[in-house]
Amino acid sequence: MRIKVVTAFVPLKVKHLTADSYHEYGRQLAAACGPERFQLYDNFLLEGCWLYREHPPLVPASATPGDRYETIEDHAKSNIVQHSRTQWALQAVKDDPSVEVVVWLDLAIMKQGAWLGNQITPGHVVDFLEQVEKLPSGIIPFPGIAERGPVDPSGNNWRFCGSTHIWPVCYLQAIDTSYRFHTREFIRKHRTIPLDLAVWPTVEERSGLPFRWYKAEYDATQLTNLGSAL
Repeated sequence: MRIKVVTAFVPLKVKHLTADSYHEYGRQLAAACGPERFQLYDNFLLEGCWLYREHPPLVPASATPGDRYETIEDHAKSNIVQHSRTQWALQAVKDDPSVEVVVWLDLAIMKQGAWLGNQITPGHVVDFLEQVEKLPSGIIPFPGIAERGPVDPSGNNWRFCGSTHIWPVCYLQAIDTSYRFHTREFIRKHRTIPLDLAVWPTVEERSGLPFRWYKAEYDATQLTNLGSAL
């Protein structure tokens, strides 16, 4: 099965990681994936993100964490970037039509899990991609923390771990269409820019797409627990 790991870097003002740190984690990720399987859209401009083109940077839906952003506007811009993952995935398929499954992994995903004592390693990535190769037809696996529940429009929402996605290309356009629709609906209703985590549960519930949730945290279990969904 032809897999492409897709990720991106948009230069923004954030406190918790420098651009060099993002790219160092990205180099580790690229080495684990191998050059044929890795696509980085580097230094992508905020203005190229689909949601930025449609809306002014409204206030973020959730409280701004002071350890990450200096201003509310910086936080809103970061939220806008989160909504472009399917945009980049579609571009990757356009760039390489032989791809059958797009795996989205955040550029700095290799840092995750340190505080839980289960940090993601290159070996985890290698084993994870081997599991993706065994992906049966008819499912869209998706790691997450919480069981189904109501979406809190001003909260973080932990139904899914948004830094890991597994998208069979046959579903990708439908995923993107549903995701954009429900993002726009959220903004229309609440007049704020949500985290991606406030949108995915609604896509799961209303799109009719065959998402298959599996238990995980923001650590290596996003990758190691995939087998439970297959």
